[in-house]
Amino acid sequence: MSPSLTGGNDTSITSPIPQEIDHTKPMKEKSSSTPSLSSDRSSANSLSSTMNAAATSSKNNLDSNHTPANETSETAATTATSSRAHTPITSGTSLSSVSTSSHRPTDEDSPILSPANDDDDDDHAANAPRSYYYLTPLAVRNLPSYQYHGADLSLLYQRVLSPLAGWLVDRATPSWLAPNAITLLGLAWMATSYAIVWWHCPGLYEANDRVAGALRGSDDGSDVGDVPRWIFLFNGVAMLAYQTLDNMDGKQARKTRSSSPLGLLFDHGCDAVNSILGSANWMAAMAMVPGSLDRWMGGGGHEFETPPSAVSAAFGGDEVLAALLVFCPMIAFYVSTWEQYYTGKLILPPFNGPSEGLVLGASLSILSFLYGPMIWQSTSLVDTALDACRPVVGSSLQSWKGTVRNMDLIVLSSVLALLQEISLKIRFVLRTHGAHTLRTLLPHALLVGGFL
Repeated sequence: MSPSLTGGNDTSITSPIPQEIDHTKPMKEKSSSTPSLSSDRSSANSLSSTMNAAATSSKNNLDSNHTPANETSETAATTATSSRAHTPITSGTSLSSVSTSSHRPTDEDSPILSPANDDDDDDHAANAPRSYYYLTPLAVRNLPSYQYHGADLSLLYQRVLSPLAGWLVDRATPSWLAPNAITLLGLAWMATSYAIVWWHCPGLYEANDRVAGALRGSDDGSDVGDVPRWIFLFNGVAMLAYQTLDNMDGKQARKTRSSSPLGLLFDHGCDAVNSILGSANWMAAMAMVPGSLDRWMGGGGHEFETPPSAVSAAFGGDEVLAALLVFCPMIAFYVSTWEQYYTGKLILPPFNGPSEGLVLGASLSILSFLYGPMIWQSTSLVDTALDACRPVVGSSLQSWKGTVRNMDLIVLSSVLALLQEISLKIRFVLRTHGAHTLRTLLPHALLVGGFL
């Protein structure tokens, strides 16, 4: 039996085995088995016709796949030559079904049949229109394969916040809920809280009884009480909800296998927007006066009895303290992203804003709800500490009594936490990537320095 070579769906090509010549038979019988000249010509004509038909069929098939015609003709001719040398082609057999091996070519085997290859991708990325301002063609090509690498070294995050978010994702979050929807829901909490605070405190100082009372013609501000405290409770709850949802969105993305660079960009974009919302709500919750009210009110010569603050005087006034509350989270966010740009990793220190900072900010708002915003304008914390330390340090520090407000401690804590975080990050990037990286910090430094 002759072996068959499969080249199509149901088409088999039989390759005859040369028969043995029996030398014992007369020459006449031997010669009778030899094909005649006319038979050879007939076979040649049949072969030529079959090759032409097969080449035309192959060309049409490959043209439908957008394959160049010259490559099709060369492939058809090569295949036909190989088959003619080893296998006779019968009528009705297409050239595409001819094969000299038992392996059928696939798209991966033939670059002609494959829809695209790496060179095509490179050419496409190189010839793509420059529609991005910051991204180079290489960055555009590598963007789909970007993988986020980060870690939060905070013990509060590792022991409490992350397990809580994981439990909520596993037990209370349906798989059909998109991670970006969770991110947007968290921002919606903060935006709603900001809108409520703005409605009651459009200048952020309305919760300050002294200032509001003086503006309304009351010396002690006893007639001022139209800023409800519950707005600060709502702000505290909104901050905790935002923090929890912000920790959940990444876990939901990994759960549903829908992580993407776009989701990371959307997440960090919402975090950037939230930084200013949180700062404004904190100022209102501390009854802070973010600037010169006399200048805002048209220079009417208003006199406001506010306790003297050594910290405010050292920094240049409460307007500078307000600017620091706005810029501290923004600077920390910018430097963290700057570090990630060079190292490829976003590493948060053991004490950071997204973990401890948000918890402390929520606690601040809840305390304003419980004791009133004016508690932050008093000097009770430092005064109590000085009285407790008097037997040890004597009266040398008693001059500070009544000059450091509780709000000043919040601002100083924010500045010190910022300096601790950015100093570690900048030093690490300088040590690993060189001093030339500082030039990318210059625009942000000029913005902050020019404002202050």
